[in-house]
Amino acid sequence: MKSSGYWTGGLDILVHGNKKVHYDSAWTLVYVKSGAGMYVLDGRLTCLNHNDIIFIPPRVSYSFAPADMGDEYNENVEVIALCFNQVWTDALLKAFIHYGDLVLRLKEMDSAVMMTGRKWMAVYNLMNTLAQASDETKPLVILQILGHVSTNEDTAPILTSKAPELTDVAEKKSRIDRYISCNLLSGVTLEDIAAYAGMNKTYFCLFFKKHYGMGLIEYVNSIKLDMACAMLLKSDASVADIATQCGFRTVTYFNRVFKAAKGQSPKEYKTKTIK
Repeated sequence: MKSSGYWTGGLDILVHGNKKVHYDSAWTLVYVKSGAGMYVLDGRLTCLNHNDIIFIPPRVSYSFAPADMGDEYNENVEVIALCFNQVWTDALLKAFIHYGDLVLRLKEMDSAVMMTGRKWMAVYNLMNTLAQASDETKPLVILQILGHVSTNEDTAPILTSKAPELTDVAEKKSRIDRYISCNLLSGVTLEDIAAYAGMNKTYFCLFFKKHYGMGLIEYVNSIKLDMACAMLLKSDASVADIATQCGFRTVTYFNRVFKAAKGQSPKEYKTKTIK
């Protein structure tokens, strides 16, 4: 409903919309109904988790487009998204001057935040209502949503100078696994994965070795090799193509890693296994 100054819908308006529309004067609210993935916020790769509700004000850049994350990005994520621009807020003020404080609070927001506590529950209910609302009732639901998200209570900043400390091992491993899954083919870097797991690089390496039984590169390569073995048996693609599709930077490196792990070359593995 671009003519009315707001858009509602699923992930498609975030993936396709931000490639075609400049959101310099727009606000974006996203509720993750299911799945988990990643997106880019102000140039930093950021986790997207089931039940997250995030609010991004104007001038904060973001991208949910697959080209920025890799081939496996956000394939199973379902969201309810709401975008509205300054045209809509200006029209709101002209029609209802008593919403001036609400609009002022929105315009003063300068960083992306995540809903928590009671605010999360209220916005969660309203976003589900919005998905089912008629065109006539949507503006009223949006006003209720904005009444909640425009206040400072029960919000947490998404980007901070220091990643929040995670004390739960299962939560740390969940973040590590999700990051690897989303970035397996596009590249996993120690600096980024440690930051999103809430650890410094030294501690991350110790944690990873303890809980995964091997180093990060060895673990990532083992996943890629499992993919490569399956492709060698089921596909007629060349070894070079399989190496590329599984995220290895060169065929030479792929052959070396494969032989070190399997005791034979990819071609030998294919021939002996099929026989």
